[in-house]
Amino acid sequence: MKGLTFAAIARQVGYESPSGAFRAVRVALHSNGTVAASDIRELHMARLDVLLGAVWDAACRGEVKAINSVLRVLDRQAKLLGLNLPPQPENPPEELPVKAYINFPMDDI
Repeated sequence: MKGLTFAAIARQVGYESPSGAFRAVRVALHSNGTVAASDIRELHMARLDVLLGAVWDAACRGEVKAINSVLRVLDRQAKLLGLNLPPQPENPPEELPVKAYINFPMDDI
């Protein structure tokens, strides 16, 4: 979750090399054959929350670099959650019946 390198994971868990940590992570991710998009989204959100927390206080003090960092993290979160998508109609219109086109007045074109 913390975005650690495989070398750091190997040190913390006790693997001899980063490749051992890589293989263990790969096996864990593919143990059931798939990785749910919701799980990956949740992991990314948790990482973004950590990054946001790291710069939040500085941004609130008015530090411009931190403000820009906060805005980038918030934008990334919005994209991840689909908040930047245009609103979708709750009930999409049904197809118009053919007779609506047959009786369409050509003068209105």
